[in-house]
Amino acid sequence: DDDDDDDDDDDSSEYKLMIAQVMHCLGAVNARCGEYDEAFRWYEESLKRKRELLTDATVSTAANCPHYEMGKTLNGMAALEVMSGGIVQWEKAMTLFREAERHYLYEYQSKDQQSHDDEADNVLATSPSKYSITKENVEKMTPHRAQLIINVRSNMGELLRQRGRYDEAVGTFRLALDLAQLDVARKVNNNSEPAVLTNDP
Repeated sequence: DDDDDDDDDDDSSEYKLMIAQVMHCLGAVNARCGEYDEAFRWYEESLKRKRELLTDATVSTAANCPHYEMGKTLNGMAALEVMSGGIVQWEKAMTLFREAERHYLYEYQSKDQQSHDDEADNVLATSPSKYSITKENVEKMTPHRAQLIINVRSNMGELLRQRGRYDEAVGTFRLALDLAQLDVARKVNNNSEPAVLTNDP
């Protein structure tokens, strides 16, 4: 009987995740059609449901991890803010891009890093990436996941460039480039020592 209950929980969680994913898709479709308010409403509802699933241990596969799914929706919301323009939207977009990056990288961070990030969500919200990635991290990522993080970092770099924060923009673009180089390098040589990437020039 207990096993049957566990199976029901698994099915319920997967069903809830599927609904959240469909809502995300509706947000993306509305965004492409220029219906930004409607897109934002779908993204917000999707994000709310995905956040509820974070405490559900039954949804933990690499492809459908709630942190990964939240990253996707936060990235979509950030893109909407960029399309809206203006200083307030810029600040919101940077915050959302950084939060998206955090969720994309969550499973590759140590438990201490995860705990620290959970406590400091709103710290330096409009600053460039503060996350380090090693070659070992990259080797655990799918090419698609690495590309998502590269895109987020490139988007943050472009926003910083537009606001005249050139030094920060260069540092953020460099992080995107370094990750892309690591992603390519892993296909050639998997025996190198981990090289930690930072914001340092």
